[in-house]
Amino acid sequence: MKIKIKEANKDNFEELILLRLLLLKNSSKLNPSSSYSIEKIQKSTNYMKNYLKKDDNKYFIAYHNLLPIGYLHVTYDDKKNKKRSYLSELYILDLYRNKGVGKKLVFSQLKFLKKLGITENTLTTTKNKNKKIINFYKKLKYNLIKESKKKNIIYFSKDI
Repeated sequence: MKIKIKEANKDNFEELILLRLLLLKNSSKLNPSSSYSIEKIQKSTNYMKNYLKKDDNKYFIAYHNLLPIGYLHVTYDDKKNKKRSYLSELYILDLYRNKGVGKKLVFSQLKFLKKLGITENTLTTTKNKNKKIINFYKKLKYNLIKESKKKNIIYFSKDI
C-alpha cells in the first residue's frame, strides 16, 4: 500500500477536519459518556484552526492515493530549552490500522523535529485497554518514563 505523508496547511484543512470528526464520532462510540455534539465539533474545529496558525505546532496527514486516512499533531514549544516536543494526537482510520501508517506519521514528525533541532519527543497514553498502542510506541523505541495509576496515564519519551 502506497502511503504519502504531507504537512497540513490551510489548503488541506477540510481533510484534517474530516478526520477529526471521524475521531470524535469513534470516541463517542468507545466511550458512551462522551458527547458528540455541535458544540464539541465547533470547539474541535476551532482548536485545529488555531493550532494550524501557530509556529510551534504541526499536523501531518497520511494519504492512501488521494484519500486522507490519518493524522498526527505535534507541539514543539518547550518554554525551558526549546528542545522538547509533545506528540499530541495520532489517529488512523480503523480500516488502515496495522498497515504501517502510524509508523510513517511518527517518523515524518521525528524527521521534521530533528531539522528544527528538537532533541526529545514525549507523549502520553492511557494504560487500561490500550496494550496495542503501548506496544506500538515501544516498537518505535519510545521509553516508558513513568506510570500514573491514579490517572491511568503512561508517559513515554524518545530521544531524536
